[in-house]
Amino acid sequence: MAEETTRDWREICKLILDEDWLRVLGVLAVQPGSARDVARQLEMKEQLAARHTGRLAEAGLLKMVGAKQFALDTDILQAWKRELFAGAPPTTAAGTPEAKVLTNFVEGGQLKSIPTSQSKRMVVLAWLARMFQPGVDYPERQVNEILRRHHADYASLRRYLVDAGLMQREGGIYRRTEAAPAAPGIGPGDVPAGVSHDED
Repeated sequence: MAEETTRDWREICKLILDEDWLRVLGVLAVQPGSARDVARQLEMKEQLAARHTGRLAEAGLLKMVGAKQFALDTDILQAWKRELFAGAPPTTAAGTPEAKVLTNFVEGGQLKSIPTSQSKRMVVLAWLARMFQPGVDYPERQVNEILRRHHADYASLRRYLVDAGLMQREGGIYRRTEAAPAAPGIGPGDVPAGVSHDED
């Protein structure tokens, strides 16, 4: 899992550090366009522009906004930014029960396991919910992609987020709720399988 995530980021870095691909992103960040539009603006062959836009869309940096029209996917960029800088146990105050749960279950931005205890799971879900921006619509594919970077069982996490009221789902579109419930307190006897009282 960790190797797959590292390989993905390395590939994305290759794309955005390549001068030609960066120029394509620059054009489509200003306004949506087709491969032909990109080729005309950058004075490159249309076949090459089509290959670049296709590769950038594959990587998630571009999205389709119409028939053969591409645009910079600012939503995924914001999600990646939160993911990269949220990484370790986040905005929860150090020493709190929530911080201890995140320390036990999250390492290097990766969820080691999904807690079986509902209260601890809520802490982890609240952390995952912060990877999504309130008020932004996410197609299921994008939700899966974001969650997969943190744990292989993204389908369960997606379902838990909806069941917990942290995300809403309608017609295959997901949205983080604007007033996500606070994670509940954790009692000394509330320990998930595989985690000792000492770790808590």
